[in-house]
Amino acid sequence: MMPSTEISGSKDKPWIFLLFKVDQIDRVFSASCKQRAWDHFSKAQRKNIDLWRKQCQEIKASNLEEFLSDRQEDEMEMSDSEEAASAPKRQKTEENLVTQAQMHAQTMQLHNLREDNDQLTCQVDAYKNENEVLKSEHTEAMTYKDNQLRTIQAAMEAMQKQMLEDQQKLKDTLEQMEKMRFSAEVASRIESATSAAIAREESKALAAEEKKSSSVEMAPPEKAEISEREAKLIGLIATFLHVHPFGAGTDYIWSYLQRLMPDIKSREIEELLQRLPSVFVQKFSGVGASIERRWNFTGYESSGAANS
Repeated sequence: MMPSTEISGSKDKPWIFLLFKVDQIDRVFSASCKQRAWDHFSKAQRKNIDLWRKQCQEIKASNLEEFLSDRQEDEMEMSDSEEAASAPKRQKTEENLVTQAQMHAQTMQLHNLREDNDQLTCQVDAYKNENEVLKSEHTEAMTYKDNQLRTIQAAMEAMQKQMLEDQQKLKDTLEQMEKMRFSAEVASRIESATSAAIAREESKALAAEEKKSSSVEMAPPEKAEISEREAKLIGLIATFLHVHPFGAGTDYIWSYLQRLMPDIKSREIEELLQRLPSVFVQKFSGVGASIERRWNFTGYESSGAANS
C-alpha cells in the first residue's frame, strides 16, 4: 500500500502543473497590457484581452483555493505518526515548489527583459533609420534650393546684361537719330540756299544778256540746268563744306562723297563746283610748291560779298 504522503504528492502534481500553466497565461495577458504592447491592439482586441485576463485570474484564484482546500483536508486526515513521517518530505516538496516558482519567476523576468531589450533595439534602429531619412531629405532639399538659387542668380545676371545691352542700343539709336535729324536740317537749309543762289545766278545772267547790244546777234544765255544727281551732289558738298569753315580740297571732298556715291569722279566734282561760283568759291593759300586750293561754301553770304 502506497504511503499517504506519496499519494498526497501525486495528487498535488496535476494541481501544480495546472496552476503553473494558468500563471503563465496570466503573465502573458499582463505583459500584453503594458503600454508598449497595448498600443498595437485595436479597441475590440483590448476589450477581449481584459475579459480573458479577468477570467484567467478568476480560474487561477479558484484553482488555488481548491488546491489549498484539498491539501488541508489531506493533512487533517493524516495521523500524527504519518504526519511526523511525511513532514520532511512535505517540507522538501514545498521547498521544491518554492524553488520552481522562483525559477519560473526568474525565467519570466528574463524573458520580459529580453523582450524589452529587443523592443528597445528595434526602437533604436527605427530612430537611426528615421534620422538617416531626415538627413537625406534635408540634403536633397538643400541641394534643390542651392540649384534654384544658382538658376535664379544666372537668370538675373543674364537679364541685367541684356538690359545693359538694350540701354546701349537705345542710346546709340538716339544718337544716330539726332545726327540724322541734324544732317537733314542742314541739308534742307543748304538746299534752300542753293536754290536761292541758282535763282540769283539765272537772274544775273538774264540781266546781263538784256544789257548787250541788240545789234550783235548773240546766242541765248545758258540756263543752269541741274539734274537730280547734281542737286544731290550740291547738297552733300554744301553739307560737307558747311562743317569745314576753312574749306577743303577737291580730293578731300571726293573721298567723302565716294562713301555715299561710289561711282563719283573727282573731275565731275571739279566741274560742278566751277559751274556754281556764287555758291562755291575756290581760294588759294600758301606759296610756291606748298600752294593749296580749297573750296568754300558761300551760300549764306550776300551776292556782293560772294563776288568780291
